[in-house]
Amino acid sequence: MGDLFSRAGSVIAWLGPADRLTRKGLLVVDRLALLYNRQVASVSIRDNDADSLPPLISLEDVLHPSLQQSKLGIEPILLGEWVLFMLFFCRSYFSRMWVAQGLALGNQIIGICGSELVDWDKLVAAAKYYTRNSWIGKWVLYIAKGRLGLL
Repeated sequence: MGDLFSRAGSVIAWLGPADRLTRKGLLVVDRLALLYNRQVASVSIRDNDADSLPPLISLEDVLHPSLQQSKLGIEPILLGEWVLFMLFFCRSYFSRMWVAQGLALGNQIIGICGSELVDWDKLVAAAKYYTRNSWIGKWVLYIAKGRLGLL
């Protein structure tokens, strides 16, 4: 299978069918990718060294989305949109072992979710940003549970 992927000119990553919330989750991907790429470019380092960068987003930014526009220069990411972003990465596609092999060995990756084309470079950048700021997911879920009366 590895030989097949390494010889492929491109790999199509079928992420599954889209639903009415997919587009909103992908908009968060766009915003986080912008933050990640802007941060990497601002310090003039190679992408592989970006893991050592400090986070750009703070708990205050998550709690007060209006600060995201003034401080970070992005359209605010609301609590529900954070949840949709996290749910996007809960798709079964991302838990399959052969997926990692195909993505690592493929030359060009074309993401498709329903009828949506997914910019793979943006998806990777957003995932890197989110991984570096993993506390966001914990707080988003905590706040959401509180608002739903589950705490």
